[in-house]
Amino acid sequence: MPQRALRQCTKSPRTVLTWLRTSESARLLHDIAASGRMLTHTDLDTLAVSTGRGGAQSTDYLRSLLVAYGILPVRDEHLAGIERHLARTLLRHPQHAPLLQPYVCWSVLPRARRRAARMPSTRGRTTWAATRVNAAVDFLQHLVTLGLTLDKALHSRSCREVTSSST
Repeated sequence: MPQRALRQCTKSPRTVLTWLRTSESARLLHDIAASGRMLTHTDLDTLAVSTGRGGAQSTDYLRSLLVAYGILPVRDEHLAGIERHLARTLLRHPQHAPLLQPYVCWSVLPRARRRAARMPSTRGRTTWAATRVNAAVDFLQHLVTLGLTLDKALHSRSCREVTSSST
């Protein structure tokens, strides 16, 4: 952007120039613009999951700018945060994907969406969901250390209940 146009757009062009030269968000914006594609929230979600925590923060900052200027539509970021947490968790624990994905999609997300329909969602809703996802992962990891699958654990529990109720 020419400096003359920059001076007309902002009260502090030096701050904007520094941001453009040094910010990870500005680098992301440049890469996106260079691709020539229309940007979507899904693209930014994918980028946030694949770049780790620091990259996710830069992506979230860039997203907030793009939404503020009307380039991207407004969405419920707290609900989207639940989906991003699931995606990051599945990258770290792909062996549990067959159980985690349905659990989140059929239990955690619908509850969060119903709540968001009644009142604005909050960071606490994202934390609530992340806690459930993390607890499910911990439980599945514990079963692995015991040498059990979920089916075997449930079967052995039901067998114990049947034998204890018959005595």
